[in-house]
Amino acid sequence: MECILPHPRQSFWQFLSLLAARVQQLFAHSSAQRAAAQAQAAVTDAAKKAYEDATAALDAYGDCILRLAYSYLRNMSDAEGVLQETMIRYLCGHPVFESDSHEKAWLLRVAINLSRNRIDYNARRAHADLDDHLLEKSAPDLAFVWDAVKALPPQYAE
Repeated sequence: MECILPHPRQSFWQFLSLLAARVQQLFAHSSAQRAAAQAQAAVTDAAKKAYEDATAALDAYGDCILRLAYSYLRNMSDAEGVLQETMIRYLCGHPVFESDSHEKAWLLRVAINLSRNRIDYNARRAHADLDDHLLEKSAPDLAFVWDAVKALPPQYAE
């Protein structure tokens, strides 16, 4: 609680009016404030329920989602990122399912889509061509290395 002390240049009556306003502020609970508090409690309960559902889904299907993502990506770090993004989408959307099998199918489909997106992203990122002006700025004794890398077949160029 905030402490209200009189300012040296305030008159006694100014201080009393400020104090009275603060007391009114603290003790005035209008119906709108109560309704807002109830709405906040309902949102908090819904968020708590969504968190509990997401935790249960992670416990039930987390390993399956991680294995699926790893089978697509062949990289554990990216697979863990897909699992995390899948659970974030579950929390944000908080969909309602008819059964547990529908929930599992939705989570796996989201994980597949995210894995494919990650594959596309990695492919775009991995195939950046080397510019000739970058080669000229590098040390002249290493130019043969860049030529050798460019000469490799595409499957070994990564």
